[in-house]
Parts: sequence; C-alpha cells; structure tokens
Amino acid sequence: MPDMKRSLTIDEVPDVHKEPYVLTGYRPPQQPWRFYLMSIFSQHNETVNVWTHLLPCFYVLWLLKTYSDEVSFASDVSSTLLLLFGTSVFTSQFLSACAHLLHSRSVAAYYVTFIFDYLGIAYHSYTSGTVQYFLSSEASFFHAVHPWYPWACVLFSCCYFAVNAYSHVRYRRCHSERAMIQVVSFGMTYLWTVSPVIHRIYSDVYNGTADDVTLMHVNHILLVAIAGFFHGSGVPQKFFPGMCDVIGHGHQIFHVASSTSITLQLKASFADLQNRRHLDLARIRPTDMSITAYLVVLFTSYGYITVIFVRKALSKANYKDKTEKFLKLFCPPGFCKTFIGRPMIIIDHTGYSEELLRHSASTQHGHRFEVFQTTPTTLTTMSGMKRSMTIDEVPDVHKEPYVLTGYRHPQQSWRFYLMSIFSQHNETMNVWTHLIPCFYVLWLLKTYSDEVSFASDVSSTLLLLFGTSVFTSQFLSACAHLLHSRSVAAYYVTFIFDYLGIAYHSYTSGTVQYFLSSEVSFFHAVHPWYPWACVLFSCCYFAVNAYSHVRYRRCHSERAMIQVVSFGMTYLWTVSPVIHRIYSDVYNGTADDVTWMHVNHILLVAIAGFFHGSGVPQKFFPGMCDVIGHGHQIFHVASSTSITLQLKASFADLQNRRHLDLARIRPTDMSITAYLVVLFTSYGYITVIFVRKALSKANYS
Repeated sequence: MPDMKRSLTIDEVPDVHKEPYVLTGYRPPQQPWRFYLMSIFSQHNETVNVWTHLLPCFYVLWLLKTYSDEVSFASDVSSTLLLLFGTSVFTSQFLSACAHLLHSRSVAAYYVTFIFDYLGIAYHSYTSGTVQYFLSSEASFFHAVHPWYPWACVLFSCCYFAVNAYSHVRYRRCHSERAMIQVVSFGMTYLWTVSPVIHRIYSDVYNGTADDVTLMHVNHILLVAIAGFFHGSGVPQKFFPGMCDVIGHGHQIFHVASSTSITLQLKASFADLQNRRHLDLARIRPTDMSITAYLVVLFTSYGYITVIFVRKALSKANYKDKTEKFLKLFCPPGFCKTFIGRPMIIIDHTGYSEELLRHSASTQHGHRFEVFQTTPTTLTTMSGMKRSMTIDEVPDVHKEPYVLTGYRHPQQSWRFYLMSIFSQHNETMNVWTHLIPCFYVLWLLKTYSDEVSFASDVSSTLLLLFGTSVFTSQFLSACAHLLHSRSVAAYYVTFIFDYLGIAYHSYTSGTVQYFLSSEVSFFHAVHPWYPWACVLFSCCYFAVNAYSHVRYRRCHSERAMIQVVSFGMTYLWTVSPVIHRIYSDVYNGTADDVTWMHVNHILLVAIAGFFHGSGVPQKFFPGMCDVIGHGHQIFHVASSTSITLQLKASFADLQNRRHLDLARIRPTDMSITAYLVVLFTSYGYITVIFVRKALSKANYS
C-alpha cells in the first residue's frame, strides 16, 4: 500500500499548531509543500476549514462574472469600487484558505501564512467601508463624514493589520492579551466600516422606507455577530473535546457564517449600485484620482507592515528551531517534546513521563535552561484520546481496500465505540448516512399515521411492516459500522445482523409492492405463491451472505460473486411487480408521478450498486477518501434515498387505493402472520448457525 502518513494527536505537534479542544487530525510537519497542497483532498482537522473558504471563492468569482453581464466595471468609478470589493472578498477568502492549508508545515509557515490571512481581512475591511460609504449610505451620513471617512477606513485597516500581526507573532494562541487585541481591533474596525449601513438601516426603519436591500444589510450584520460568537466562545468543541476535530468545530461554523455574510454584503452592494443610490444629486461621487490615492497609501502601508512582521516571525521561528536543536544535542533521544518560551511538557520514553523545562535566561551567544524532574509515572497523553490507526496496524478483517488511515483501535470498551459516533474516523460517515435515514423514516411513519390507521386494515399494516423493515435495515447497518472494529468476533457478528436487516427489508419490499403497487394481471399470474417465494429468496439471501461473510476474506472473488448474484436475484424478484407495472403504464400511456417514483428508486439502486462494487472514487485516490467521499458512503446515500423513495411510492399507492381493485385478492391477517412466522423462524436458525461459526472462527484467529 502507499506510504501514507498518519495524522497526529495534539501531543505530537509543536505548540503553535495546537488548537484548543482539537485532539486529533493534525498533519505531520516538515513535509514537502506538495504534501500540504494535496492534503486538501484528505481527512485532517483543517479540511473543512479550507473548503469553507475555497467554495465561497468560486461563488464570488461566479457572482462577479454575473454582475459583469449587467454592468461595466470600467464604465464609472462606482462600478470599479464594486469590483474592488468583490476582489477583496475573493482575496480574503483565498488567503485564509491558504493559511489553513499550509500552516502545518513549520513554525515559520504558521506565522507567515496567518500574517497574510490578517492582510486579506484588513483589505476586505477597507473596501467594505469604502463601498458602503459611496454606494449604500444615506446622503446625510455621506456629507457628515466627507471627505475624511475613506481615509479613516485606510487608517483602521492598517491599524487592524499591524496590531493583529504583532499579537500573532508576540503572543501564544490562547494568550488573553492576544484575544483582547483581536476582539477590540476587529470590533472597532468593523463598527467603523459598517457605520454607513447602520445609519441607513436606522433611517429606513424610522422613516418606514425599509426594503429588501435594507434587510439584506441587516442580515449580513447579524451573521457577523453569529460568526463572532462561534469564533470567540469555543462552542461546541469546548463541551465535546476531540469530537469536533474534523466536522462540527466552532471555527468551521464561523467560516460558514462569515463567508455567507460577506457574499450577502456583496449582493446588497450590487443591488444598491443598480438602484442608483450613488447618483443622488446631493452626493459627491468618487473619482479615479481619489480611489488611486487611497489604494497607494493602503498598499504601501501593507507592504511596510508585512515586511516588518514577516521578518520578526521568521526570526522567532528560527530561534525556536535553534533551541530545539540545542535540546536534542544535550538531551537523550526522545527526551524533548516541545519548544521553549513557557513551562513545557517533555515526554521521556525511557522512564520519566513529564518534565518541566523553563527558559531561565538567554544571552547573545547561547541559552541557559533549568530542568525539573518529576517521579517516574506511566506515560499518558495530554488528550487521553487514542490516535486513529493506519491500515498496517489493524487486523486483516478490518482492512478496507484503498482506505489507508482513520481506523479505530480494537479491544476497547463498548462505550469507546458508541462515543466514536461523534469523532472522526473512517466509519463516521458510514454510520451517519444510515442513522439520519432512520430518523427520517420514523418521521415519515409518524406523518403517515396521521393520514391512515395502520390497524384499520391489512394493507396499512403491510405498509407499517415495510417502514419498520426500512428502519431495521438502516439501524442494524449503522450498528455494524459503529461496533465492528472492537474485535474479529464483533466484525463477523455485527455484519451477520446487517445481512439479516437487508434480508428482512427485501421480503417486506417484495410483499408490499406485490399487494399495493402491482398491476392486477401480474397479481393474479403469481398468486398465491409470490409472497412465499419472497420468503424463500429472503432466507436464501441471508444464508448465502452470512456463509460467504464467515467463509471468505473481504476481497475474495467468490465472496464478491455470491454477494452480487444473491442480491441481484433477490432484488429483481422483489421489484418485479413494479417493473411490470412501469412497463404496463408506459405502454398504455398511463404513467403518473407515482410510476416515476418507482422508476427513480430502481435507478438509485443501480447507482448504489455501481459505487458499492466498483471501488470508485477511492480506487483512483487511495487514502484521500478515508473519511469523506468514499464510494461506500455514496452507496449508503443512494440506497437510503432509494428505499425512502420506495416507502413514499408505496404510501401513495395505498392512498390511491390500488389494493381495493375488485379483481384483486386482498391479504389477510392469517396469511401475513404465516409468512412472518416462517420467515423469523428461518432467520433464527440461520443466525444461530453462522454466529456460532463466526465466534468459532474468531476464537481460532
């Protein structure tokens, strides 16, 4: 398999790269730049942060292309201002995406990339204030602050960039003074740049002239407040440390809210440009000379600030690197864990688990250190979380083709696997793509119960059985993906029950479509043995798949053949009433919306089968689809969508009263009970036989 590098825990990375409450998913430092560029397609704790900036970049470019078809950006200065604002939105998003993508390479990369991130935010703040001043403000506000308002925007923007670059280089990530500088500088800059719009909102509400554009301005201000809350509060990761490392982190929500805010602000500014507010006779219009003057002063200041703090950042990073080399020279191998500048935890794998190293003094030619040793203890990590494992570290039965990382540790407590539903590993999406349909099916059944009584007649009871089988198959599959990593025995047993759920669903699917959705001609042609054939196909499917699951390894050709043939035959049999009905409706020209619902759920099964059997896309990108984008996840989405659509179509057929056709023989309670008794008795025997075989094989292994 390719030599993929595992993600690191919080204890294995330099201090500057450590995120509060983010315990896993860190990328290893000191790799080639290509490694970090390509990591945009792999799973780590910055993947979502990168994409929540890159996607708005593409969207902004599309917006600017759309706007260029309606206005000429070179026609007047006001349109040019809007173009500048759009480019600043793109720039800020792109620089932030680059910072999140590349900062893990080294301490120097961390400092420099986020300095440019602050540069992008500062530039956006300037263009935001200028555009809202010239295009969106009230004439009274415009004249009250003319001509010094744009120059004040330049000043606020440069000050914001300077103080944040300083705090970024000077203080650690969670230092209280750095947090205070960030909050105060952004708050003052944002309030100043948005003041034209705040005055305009107040004026429109007071005069009763608020329109849709005014509400757009209100919304983008509220979104900034929401973004600020998630950026500063540490919610939700503060309450679930280690569970929001890849998806669900507050910084990701901050990205989504802030990106939505600035794109909404861009749309509102374009609407103001179209409404010709800037052509008010009482308003002084900007000139090319004035805009050029603002930009020259702005970028000159940016250049000086960037040079100053990039030099400071590189100097500080170089100092840290030299200190680390010093410690490695005078300390035993594996003794030093982190950098200097504060009391630090040092992991000594030879006996002492924690040591405190303090930087006591430094001179022009060297550094002095004081080392304090604690008593030998058991080595533990700061996080207490177990890192995910690579494919070479897990038992063979747990290895997924082309999935190279993200495996959970075996032989942990059941609670560990249950709680892993909220953490990042290569089964997280597989679990949730089954659990979410479970909740949706329960909601559908609750909705249907308000329209029909499931106890009123046997046909309604059949629909309820079908709904419960959909829930059961989804839930058992979710449990299998969640729990199978515990041991070899757990792998065999959980997926036997997964096949049981699929078999039960295949039986109810065929029976419901036979009694509720079929044509009368098909119904009588196969009555009364069709339901019994569904029982037979279901039991055979369960038996042969349980056998192949215990008998053969995961990628064995005979196991794959058994799975394909058994599912294909069972599915074609159970869906045959609907296939006949589709052909009949199309031939007679009587196809309706429900007919096409049946067509769609069959097509979705074909799509699901393709992704399940082909190994696409992970076959072409091994290791890059370990957490998100794996073909099995797409298979889950397509198959879950198919069976929920099938449930909706069956309910529509029940409402259309097809089952009450006078020529049709209706099912009875006795017949349904007979089918279920035979079915569950057979399931019981098959389950006992193959669970015993599975446990015997697991013990042997």
